[in-house]
Formats: sequence, structure tokens, C-alpha cells
Amino acid sequence: MTVTTMPIDIRELTVACGGRTLASGVFTGVTTDSRNVQPNMLFVAIRGENFDGNDFVISALNAGAKFALCSHAPIGYEERVVVVDDTIAALGKIATWHKQKFSHKTAAITGSVGKTTTKEMIYTVLSETLKTHKTEGNFNNHIGMPMTLLSLDDSYKAAIYEMGMNHAGEISYLSKIARPDIVMITNIGTAHIENLGSREAIRHAKLEILDGLTPGGLVLLNGDEPLLSGVDGAMYIAKNNPNADVLVKNISEGARGSMFDLVINGDIRHSVVVPSFGEHNVMNAAYAYVVGQIFGLLDMDIRNGLMKHKPEGMRQNIYDFHNITIIEDCYNASAESMKAALVTLEGYTKRRGGRSVAVLGEMRELGEFSAILHSSVGEEAAKTGLGLLITVGDAADEIAKAARACGMQDIVTLGSESSADEVANTLHGLIRESDRILFKASRALKFEDIIAKFKESL
Repeated sequence: MTVTTMPIDIRELTVACGGRTLASGVFTGVTTDSRNVQPNMLFVAIRGENFDGNDFVISALNAGAKFALCSHAPIGYEERVVVVDDTIAALGKIATWHKQKFSHKTAAITGSVGKTTTKEMIYTVLSETLKTHKTEGNFNNHIGMPMTLLSLDDSYKAAIYEMGMNHAGEISYLSKIARPDIVMITNIGTAHIENLGSREAIRHAKLEILDGLTPGGLVLLNGDEPLLSGVDGAMYIAKNNPNADVLVKNISEGARGSMFDLVINGDIRHSVVVPSFGEHNVMNAAYAYVVGQIFGLLDMDIRNGLMKHKPEGMRQNIYDFHNITIIEDCYNASAESMKAALVTLEGYTKRRGGRSVAVLGEMRELGEFSAILHSSVGEEAAKTGLGLLITVGDAADEIAKAARACGMQDIVTLGSESSADEVANTLHGLIRESDRILFKASRALKFEDIIAKFKESL
């Protein structure tokens, strides 16, 4: 990852991270990739599972990096390096120090499903009137988020950061670095349940986002999730819980997206529109509206910001191709997001006509819960009246079995060894004019390759 920074003094940085240096001067960029070094840049040597960035310090400095942050000083380069015991821990300390230079309001978000989409909606809302800083893409971990924070400068007036995790303790670490004024949890699902063991443990890990909350900060939670109930001082957003502080009501879908009413502490906002489908995206938009209001935006600016939201990457990218509709929603998958996508497909097909088709790949990192969670998706597929189901991957066989047990008949199963060409050719032989086709799977299955091959075959 590579970022541009405001001028940063290497001696001040050394004090901030507890390092040792003979270097002096300033730099204006940071990279963790020795192949991307540029003049006036700091190279951070990260040690990973399969590589050690310390092995590339000399090549990075010779390629033009001004300084390097590393665990030992190469002979002859002592005046160009900052030496620390642990470069990842040092990076976190540096990001914390840098973030404390700025006084703008910061929001942070986590959740099992929907955090990236909600972050992007919040970004488009805040950007209507405030220059807003954000985590790009999925740079939401112990390296990506600190690197993102180093790109802050005085021109930003607001910030929204996404925090992801695979294990307990990771969100706490990120929250203490970012020191947010507002924290949000979209939901508690089953993603990473293999590592954490239960939804209750996932809840505990997600609530770590409160660990870095500034004094007097605000907590926004999903009021329809029982596991999130009872958090002192929290503001709850819900569709079904009448006791929530913010209620989403009267949801409807049209040709270009969704419309809903929002009741905030008894005060109603009529006909809020977001160019996305599905009740889960309406909830995401509700978070964005509330955050916009907390940041002081006017109703008109919040609405305009929501209307500018566009799905990021392969998240609910809906488009017509020849005589069919393709719904690319294959950036990642959990049981909750798969079910939500199937409901969205059902509604979309009812509005436009045609047959609903789902190409569903297996979900990963579910451990002992894999069979039951895949089965729950199959039950949802049958419930939504799916016209054709194609499953990809051995674990996804449980989706097909459950759908058959619920009475669904048009089902094709493809194993984990199936290539993108095989899946695409199978689908091509089964499609009809005006089919509405959903593609969804864990990121590891690279469904974008299947979609590309399928489009080539039409």
C-alpha cells in the first residue's frame, strides 16, 4: 500500500514510535511495497507470513526511498533508517500520533455484513459539504487503516473509517488508533465464526470498537439485533423494533432503487431515496442519514449525498447485458448477505418480470457451522421462489440439498474443481431471455472470472 502524506519530520516520527535513528529530514509519502518507492518516501518493512520486508530495505533505498522503517540497520545505510523492534506496532503508533494532530470529527464502522457499503454511503453524504477522509476499498486492517491515517492533512473536515477483523482484539487495536467520535455496528452475523466460535463471541469482538471512542462519543447500533441490545447510551436504528430511537418505515422499491421514511426521535423524514435495492441497503442508508445529521448536514444535503451513492467493486452491481440482467454481488459472502441478496433478487424479478436465477458459491471460514449455514441459504432460495439454482463448490452442495428438501426442483450442482469456463458454459446452456441472474460467493472463488466467461459466451 502507498499513500501521500503531508511533510513529516523523521525525527518526530522516531520519537512517536519509540525508534532509533541517525536520520534527519522530512518525507511526503509512505509505502509498504518496495516496488512502489518514489523520492521523498518512507519505506515500511513489513514482516508477513511468506515474506520479510526487511530483506528489501536496501533495494528500496537504492530505488529512491528517502528513509526506511525497519528492524535492523543495513551496513552503510545507518543514516537513512529508523530501527524498531516491530514495524507493524511502530506503524500503529505513528498513525496514532499523526491522527492526534487533527480535530475534525471521526466516525468508525464495523459489522459482519454491510460495513463497506455503509461506509461509502456515509462518505457520499458527508462529502456533500465536508471534505471527507476514508479507508479505501478493504484497507480496514492493522496495516491498511494506519497507512490510511497517514494520508490525513489539514484539508479534511470529516472522516469515516471501516474496521475489519478475523480474530478478537483486532478491532480494539484499530479503534484505539483512530479515536473515533462516533462508532457504528451494522449487524452481528456469522462471518469468521470459524475463528471466533459463536455469534456471541463475534458480538464481543465487534463491540471492541467502543474501546477507542472519545469521551462523550456516540454509539449507533442495529436495534433489530438482540445481541446488540442493552448497550448503555447507544442510539438504536431499526426496522422492526418500535422502541428504537430511529425507525425505518414504509420501504418501497422502484426501477432505480429504494425509498423509505425515517422517524428520528419522533420526527419523520418522508421519502428518502437511495439508488440501491434490498432492505439491508435501506438500513445502510439510514445509518448514513443519521451520521450526516450528527455531522450537522442539512436534510437536502444528506438526501443529495445518498442519491450519489454507487456500489463499490462487485457489490450489488446490477446491469442489463444483452437480453438478461446480471447482479454482480460477489465481493464476499456470508449466510446473512446471501439471504439478503436472494430477497433482493426476488423483489427485482417481481418488478421487471422474467425468471430469477442464482449462481451461489460456497462460503468460507465457517468451520463446524458450514453445513447448517449453507443449508439456511438453500431454505431461503426455495422460499423466495427461485427459478433456477446453480451451486459451485463442494460445501455449497448443502445449499442445493436444503433447497430440494423444501421442494425446489431446478437445481444444478458443480464441484470445487469446476473451472470458470465449466460454470459459465453450464449457465449458458440453461438461461432464458429476460432471466435475472445473481452471482454470489466468497471472494476466494473469483466469481468475476465466471461472469467474464459467461458474458463472452452470450
